[in-house]
Amino acid sequence: MKTLSTDWLTEGLLDVEYKKYVVMAYLQNVQRQFGERKLYPDLPELQGHYRRSLVFRGQQGRLRDQFRKHLTGLDPTTHQLRYEAQQQDDACSTTLEAILDFALPLFERTADEGRLLDAEVAANLTVSPVGLLPLVRSEGYLLVSQPSSRETRVYQYRLTFFDDTQPPRRQMYTTPVETVWRGLTTTYEHLKLDLLRRHRHLPNPATFAVETRQNYPFEETLLPVAKRKVADLLEE
Repeated sequence: MKTLSTDWLTEGLLDVEYKKYVVMAYLQNVQRQFGERKLYPDLPELQGHYRRSLVFRGQQGRLRDQFRKHLTGLDPTTHQLRYEAQQQDDACSTTLEAILDFALPLFERTADEGRLLDAEVAANLTVSPVGLLPLVRSEGYLLVSQPSSRETRVYQYRLTFFDDTQPPRRQMYTTPVETVWRGLTTTYEHLKLDLLRRHRHLPNPATFAVETRQNYPFEETLLPVAKRKVADLLEE
């Protein structure tokens, strides 16, 4: 199982052992991807499953608290009125609780593994402005290089407005432009000047060189982390 439906908890057969199998199959694939140092899209999807499961559990607790209660008598010791819930947890609620008891710790533990790898990748990335940065930096270029190759992948980026995530943050969208072979005398400044000459729709683009000290899967790890790191830098 490569992905897990957002409604995995309630859809299909509601059985504890079956849901355990579904969760384990999904997490085994996620851990396999992490073992290959591939973070995306698995890490954000896993974090989403963890957050939604926590919300579901909280909603279940609030529903139980809101069940109407009726007066059953007076406690002779404390002289307090005694109440009893009119509706008890049914088999479905109990099953869901058992599934969440199993899944939540595994989601959290696996997501922690992904976050550690994500932090390692970010720590190995160096982001440097190429030339002077303009006042408007919502559009520009990323020049991304890895140590094992003299290729530099060029992307045009665009920053969105703040979204509804918590905390609110700007998302970066990228479009591949080209892959350039960098010789010993080819600098990032030369690449920027060449982009300005050939792509006049961005007359004064912000340009960033992103380099990494280690090799990582490009699409699944390096590029997403680089985009986030540059976006964070532009928000400072």
